[in-house]
Amino acid sequence: MKYNFMEIFNKLTLEEASDFFDSCYENVVKSNTELMKKVAKTLVNYKSGINNIIKYGINNAKAERFNGAIQRLNHIAQGYRKFDNLMMAILF
Repeated sequence: MKYNFMEIFNKLTLEEASDFFDSCYENVVKSNTELMKKVAKTLVNYKSGINNIIKYGINNAKAERFNGAIQRLNHIAQGYRKFDNLMMAILF
């Protein structure tokens, strides 16, 4: 069910994706898997965000990568005593 749902990102139009989302949701709700039902109900709350990803092709991957780099800097230095030192490391 999980891998089937991931096909939504291969849909070319928003209408196709929305119809696919609705059919996947119906299949999961009719199944006997309680955990998948819980996940499906959660995804319904994020349907507009999923549609926006498909419509605009924008995500927060660059921000997450940048945050990860900052965390690695902080880990390598085992923390900074002053915030200014961390900022200098980030800007460098």
